[in-house]
Amino acid sequence: MSMKLLPVDGAWVDAMISLANSPWTRQAVERLFVDRGWIQADDAGTARVPWQTGGEVWPQLDLPMASGPLPDDSDETGWRLDLGAPPPDEEADEVDRHSFVAFPFALLWPPLTTEEPDDEDDEDDEDDLQEDYSAEWVRYPDAGPAEFEAEFHRVRALIEDRIGPPTRTVGDITIGWTRAIWDRGTMALTLSIEDDIATYSFYDHIALGIWPTAAAAGTEDT
Repeated sequence: MSMKLLPVDGAWVDAMISLANSPWTRQAVERLFVDRGWIQADDAGTARVPWQTGGEVWPQLDLPMASGPLPDDSDETGWRLDLGAPPPDEEADEVDRHSFVAFPFALLWPPLTTEEPDDEDDEDDEDDLQEDYSAEWVRYPDAGPAEFEAEFHRVRALIEDRIGPPTRTVGDITIGWTRAIWDRGTMALTLSIEDDIATYSFYDHIALGIWPTAAAAGTEDT
């Protein structure tokens, strides 16, 4: 078993709360991305955010790293946002329930619901994707579910210090999926433990997210 984390602090929590509180329009959200340095606008002032526009797996926006940018030919995963459908162009328009931004910052291997292997000396019993992640991810090679859950509660406490307890909570850690939800109007801030779609569920991850309030509970059709 092993865990790796990005060093999430109060500044990151503040950024996600600010995003959840802001108008959920494409112009407003992309402007916040630019203002926070998550993406650079082109010469025309347009931010080329790779929102999901088809049936592809969630697009990712690679973020600037504290240690500087990765080489252009690097395939390593560092700080990133997972993106859903784009926000509407106008605030009065209906928000697509698949419009979201998620920031995964903790990875656990094997996932919470994985059965213990019969052979503890199995050579395949290791994190085969370890080298796919940049040095920004802090490795904890002996950490397991208890440490993973502790990280969830640490970040939850940072949120509660700012905006109070969740409006609602769905799922349960015992089934490998849970989501704390803070409704903020049209959108909701979420803190979730769930399977990591980007690695085809090789990991469980903890993620901060912004979802439409009606879709924040993560029903099957979201």
